[in-house]
Amino acid sequence: MKQEKQNKSNQVNPDQILRRQMERRAAAALRQHKDFARAHQEDSREDLLAYVRRRTEELGRTPFPEEITGSPFLASQFAGGWAGVINAAGLPPLPGASIGVVRTDRASEFQRQVRLHRRIKAEKREKKEARQKKKQQQTLKPPHKSKSTPAQKRKAEKKALQMEVDMAWGQEHEADTDEQLLDYIRRCAGSLPKGQALRKEQVLGGYYIEKRFHRWAVALSLAGLPLPEGFVPATTEDLDKYARLRAEREANRLTVK
Repeated sequence: MKQEKQNKSNQVNPDQILRRQMERRAAAALRQHKDFARAHQEDSREDLLAYVRRRTEELGRTPFPEEITGSPFLASQFAGGWAGVINAAGLPPLPGASIGVVRTDRASEFQRQVRLHRRIKAEKREKKEARQKKKQQQTLKPPHKSKSTPAQKRKAEKKALQMEVDMAWGQEHEADTDEQLLDYIRRCAGSLPKGQALRKEQVLGGYYIEKRFHRWAVALSLAGLPLPEGFVPATTEDLDKYARLRAEREANRLTVK
């Protein structure tokens, strides 16, 4: 009997594991909300709405409060709470009941993280079902011949191989800071002939660095290096996207700790 009780106590409870994960995410989200409020308390209403619209573009739909950092602060700045934010931003209303005040207590944030977890799972399931349906439809279509030339195939294979090598390099250097990576590409640029701009294909890990900085132009801009001819310079939106990616990495790193 004692052995049976001990075995039961040693069993992993998925519900308890999920609850602890949600509690950690809720604690991390509350910290991020507070940091956001401190950093943006002087922002104008239009600046705040522009931030909400950018997040909407990333999601492809109107965001729920649990899907955007700083939602409690944003909701407090507009009449009607979160529904007021959505209305002021000119976005389609959210389905279901209108969401007003976004509370910042631990219990409320826990419930938001649970809803977010369920929504992500549901969206992943829908995408998987859509891929399976598309795959089934493709099997019914007659096979078509590829129009790519041998030279194009060789070029694609070379690019795929380099991407694989660069991503493996990235795994080894994932702990490097962004500043260390920028210093690395500066050294790579220094080895080129004078006047020649650095391309990612000339750098071991170039594709990884491009992904980490959102665009190769962003990495070159932050490193103070010239762009290759024909490259579109990094825009303000590109730099904002990089800043969000960096903030998400920091948040994930803190959550893992």
